[in-house]
Amino acid sequence: MGQASFFLVSKKYLSYIFVFSLSIFIKFLPILILVWGLSFVAQIIVERKLQFHFTLPQAILVVLYLLYVIGIFWSSNERAAMFALEVKLSLVVFPIMIGLDRAFFKENITGILLFFVAGIIASSLICLSTAIWESSFFLPNGFSFNTIDPKFAEWSYGGSRFRYLGLSRFLHPTYYSFYVLFALVVTLVLLKRRIFSNKYLLLWLKMSIPLFILMIYLLSSKAVLISALIIFIVFSGIIYRRYNNKFIKFFILFLSLVFIIVALKNPRFEEIVKAVNNPELLTDNSRDGSFISRIHIWKAGVDIIEDNFLYGVGPGDTNDELLIRYKNYKYKDPLLKKSNAHNQYIETFIDLGLIGFFVLLSALFVPFFSYERRNILFRFFLFIIGFNFLFESILNTQAGLVFFGFFYSLLSIVDEDDIRKLSA
Repeated sequence: MGQASFFLVSKKYLSYIFVFSLSIFIKFLPILILVWGLSFVAQIIVERKLQFHFTLPQAILVVLYLLYVIGIFWSSNERAAMFALEVKLSLVVFPIMIGLDRAFFKENITGILLFFVAGIIASSLICLSTAIWESSFFLPNGFSFNTIDPKFAEWSYGGSRFRYLGLSRFLHPTYYSFYVLFALVVTLVLLKRRIFSNKYLLLWLKMSIPLFILMIYLLSSKAVLISALIIFIVFSGIIYRRYNNKFIKFFILFLSLVFIIVALKNPRFEEIVKAVNNPELLTDNSRDGSFISRIHIWKAGVDIIEDNFLYGVGPGDTNDELLIRYKNYKYKDPLLKKSNAHNQYIETFIDLGLIGFFVLLSALFVPFFSYERRNILFRFFLFIIGFNFLFESILNTQAGLVFFGFFYSLLSIVDEDDIRKLSA
């Protein structure tokens, strides 16, 4: 095997290891990304060939990062601003890596997607198995199975080891939830393409669908549950139009109704229902992470935007400004936990002002409404991310940035025709 072939194989399997590890070994990803990136540089040196292709969406990500660099100049807290740049490196690293070897990623897109799905299956089984093990007690008088975890007993879903933080072992449950939802969409798209003839692989993919639906429900992220419902309705509509059999159409409608009712019965929606029925609750402080508390946090964020509309306060000062507002409005829990804006649109507007907000919207809407590529997977990804931006500052965390930066850059270069049988 020549040097070029060695680096090609290294890149391929490092890519697979990376996407498999996203939901399990998040703490080790910076080292893995570094080694992976060096394999690209090494191949360029060996082959003495440099080809660089940016798609428009990738260019938008780089522009967004450059705005954060410029934002340092009007940030009072320079240390926090520099940390923000370090955290957001994924916005520029992945567009560059994928732009350096576009042909490689187009050739290996199917394998990358399969290994991502495999990683989500593995992490889901580990989470469920751990919950079962920790709920099992071997007592002198016999076996006992108790799912209640005293650490989370005050939560509306009873502190179950099979819910939310009690279940998610590797990531915050909200982030893990949209990882799982994206894996579900990937699985459905791969099956829709009908590119696999291996019956065991097909069985593996089909069996993962109920597993992912179960995990989404148990993880109980309100935003992901709602976005999952919307995606489920879209896919049901596609299937409904495809078949003329009345029984199949009735079954799809019945299943859709059951799915919606079951999802909305999740205890995590109870607080939203209470707030809608009792608007006066919005004037009360609430625990961090709750729906009512988010309303208060968003109010504080909008106030900062109104005072710093054009340029924002700079990426280093956003948290400081939010804490000042929490203190002024007597929001105890957001102040105690130093909560971010819990909304990426508001967060970016506070960071960078109107221009940054416009660039962020461009990153979502330009590729979504572009018909140059036939890429339903990219549009579903943008919907999942864009919808969850409403409830989380996803680009403030490693788990959010790595996932977003990589798959956004990857899916911007492919179309459905690139998703084909694995090469030998």
